[in-house]
Amino acid sequence: MTDVLVQCVKIAKGVGGDIRGSVIMECWVERSRNPTYKLAA
Repeated sequence: MTDVLVQCVKIAKGVGGDIRGSVIMECWVERSRNPTYKLAA
């Protein structure tokens, strides 16, 4: 697991404990384009 992926899992868990793969993948894709991306709560 990459650092970004780990961060995304933590972010997803922070968003109502929702760790669906789609949420994590969306975060990962957005992070790869924009390192400061924050998953919308």
